[in-house]
Amino acid sequence: KKEYSKALNFFEKGIEVAPSYSSNYYWATRIYCASDEEVWGMIYGELFLNLERNSKRTDEISKLLFDTYKS
Repeated sequence: KKEYSKALNFFEKGIEVAPSYSSNYYWATRIYCASDEEVWGMIYGELFLNLERNSKRTDEISKLLFDTYKS
């Protein structure tokens, strides 16, 4: 439905109540990196990379962060 603000509220609440659950960071990173508030995407992305190692999603977020830093 492309209700990104509403989705972010859920992911950030999930981060608050379960800070070690990496999927909330993953989705928050993807949404924020596609928005005007890329800095939050970079912060959540770095946290995600520290929580989840050696997965396909780790490679994806690593590339997304690299491209975001470059831009």
